[in-house]
Amino acid sequence: MRPAPVTGESARDADGTVWVHTADGTWALTPLSRRAADERRRARRERGDAASDPRLAAPMPGTVVAVHHADGDAVTAGTRIVTIEAMKMEHPLTAPHDGTVHLDVAVGDQVRLGQVLARVDPHPEGTP
Repeated sequence: MRPAPVTGESARDADGTVWVHTADGTWALTPLSRRAADERRRARRERGDAASDPRLAAPMPGTVVAVHHADGDAVTAGTRIVTIEAMKMEHPLTAPHDGTVHLDVAVGDQVRLGQVLARVDPHPEGTP
């Protein structure tokens, strides 16, 4: 998902909820604590949802230091796709399942927390 400009107004409640009012409607955006976000990710992994998500997102802000595959390459689950460096440590992001890589970053790019770096689209049924 990429950020998109919104024309409208917003307001923040005391609990941190952001209300966005546009011509298309009103939305309440409630930020998750790091603990709640971690618990949600763990629950998705346990249910198997994470393996079905084709997106590889940055676990923290950092710099892309390696891109291990070219756009359009076929990869298998667990293959390194992108490595970012944050706080002097390298963090590899791996393919969640077999599929085709589509890159959104290049070596040297600065990335923010949650930014999608690549996606791995599953192979169509019956293809390697």
